[in-house]
Amino acid sequence: MTTCRGSRHPVTAILCLLSALCLSPWQQAAAAGGQASAGAAVTVAPDNAPSAPDAAGPSLAVRLDGASVLTLQRGTSSLTLHERVGLIEQRLRRLADAAEFTPSRLHVDVIEGERVIRYDDTPVMTVTAADAAAAGVDRDVLAGRHLAALRQVLERAQAEHGWDALLHGGGYSMAALAGLLLVLWGFGWLIQRLRIGVRWAERRQLLTLRVQKADILPGERVARALDGAIRVLRLAGLLIIFYLFTSLVLSFFPGTRGLSGKVIGWVLDPVRNAAYGIVRFLPDLFVIIITIMIMRALIGLVKGVFNEVGKGSLKWGDFDPELAEPTYKIVRFFMIIFTGVLIFPYLPGSDSDAFKGASVFLGVLLSLGSSSAVSNLIAGVVLTYTRAFSIGDYVRIGEHTGDVIEHSLLVTRLRTIKNVEVALPNGHVLSNPISNYSAMAESRQLILHTNVSIGYEVPWRDVHWLLIEAARRTEGLLQTPAPFVLQEALDDFYVSYQINAYTDRARDQVDIYAWLRQNIQDCFNEAGVEIMSPHYHAVRDGSWPVMPPSERTQGRRAGVRVTLTPAEERGAPAGTGQPPA
Repeated sequence: MTTCRGSRHPVTAILCLLSALCLSPWQQAAAAGGQASAGAAVTVAPDNAPSAPDAAGPSLAVRLDGASVLTLQRGTSSLTLHERVGLIEQRLRRLADAAEFTPSRLHVDVIEGERVIRYDDTPVMTVTAADAAAAGVDRDVLAGRHLAALRQVLERAQAEHGWDALLHGGGYSMAALAGLLLVLWGFGWLIQRLRIGVRWAERRQLLTLRVQKADILPGERVARALDGAIRVLRLAGLLIIFYLFTSLVLSFFPGTRGLSGKVIGWVLDPVRNAAYGIVRFLPDLFVIIITIMIMRALIGLVKGVFNEVGKGSLKWGDFDPELAEPTYKIVRFFMIIFTGVLIFPYLPGSDSDAFKGASVFLGVLLSLGSSSAVSNLIAGVVLTYTRAFSIGDYVRIGEHTGDVIEHSLLVTRLRTIKNVEVALPNGHVLSNPISNYSAMAESRQLILHTNVSIGYEVPWRDVHWLLIEAARRTEGLLQTPAPFVLQEALDDFYVSYQINAYTDRARDQVDIYAWLRQNIQDCFNEAGVEIMSPHYHAVRDGSWPVMPPSERTQGRRAGVRVTLTPAEERGAPAGTGQPPA
């Protein structure tokens, strides 16, 4: 076992630390031949190596402070091999913890033909004839060997559990701490230099993969990938450094030296098991990789076919080229699902009860919680193939009106005239009326219409002319086909007229409606015709009709015949409604 007692020089101490670090995983194996080393606890560990070439059968090593002292292969008539080894270790532990220990007081006595190793009158162990036969030597020779090994390990345990050993361990720990700080500083400097180097290479475009004038792989993406790799390297390096530091410090103290060799086992055992699992998983991994590669190739083939259909170079009967892209997405989705079904049996642990239970739980959870998602998915497929609208159309869905900016299998997004983005689930879209203003606006034009209510005293021909004149003045309304008027109702107090005009600007209809209604007000006010909507009740006594004073008239304007009241015909002053005095 490597020890550093007596090393006072800092350089010597650091070299001692490094040698202890490198040799600590093999210290226990080196001590299996009978050499002892100090540690923290007494353990019973199996040891299948016989103590002699002709020995046979299982064996156990007697250990003290994590180091093997001697090896036994036989029990006794009253104790099994495990019980015998445990009893000897308990006695050794008591001797090692004693305040004083004199090696000469440990001796061999012959009691009833048996060789008993005793400390004063306290028995430590018995060397039986079976032990000597298993070792292939004389019983006295074997007892002498065991006595020498016990004296050596007890002397060393007494020495290393003293204050000198603790002080040495503390000194080595402080030196190790200084070395840790130095290593951390150097490691941090290295990481910083790597990052600076990546940024330097990115600024000079050394990381850009360029073919002719096209950037196949931008340097920014390469720099991000390298930065992520440096972060992983930094984390792994810190973990390794602190692990080595902890293992080294534990090896400096007798009470924790046994843990120093176990720490590496705690780390390596899971790694070893993971590596074994990976090796065992390799055949299934090859099947999964091949399946995914074949499916990727098939998806690429399907994508190429649908791309040609979308371009119009490949025709399938009456299949609309606009449906090529959404159809490809649906086919790709089901191909991916099919690939998952194929590779599922080859996943690690797929045949275990835990994996099956988790799969059933997730299936039930998805079936209960995704009913609305499934309905939206089906509604998205229906909307795709009914072609109710396309991206860019100006539509009204329920109470929402705007441009279609996205249509997926789950949701449809609109951008309203107020520049608000509205996300509508496809189930909601399918269950509401859909008005597509853009579908016919360019080919057959969209008809805009609005209603006004005019009293019965105004001739309907005058009203028709005024409404058509208002439509002619409105920007965005077409003159061909010509606007036309419909009389929708003869109500109790007024007649309901509807002006209809054509436009090819579906997205501007809100502005066109505003301009049309403004022009209707101007035309009717210029002609002195009172609009009765919203209607109100008034008793006419010959007073002037209700309208802006600046628009009042007593005759014809713009060629429109206006019927005057009797008071106006007799020359009553404007606004009085009374005959002259």
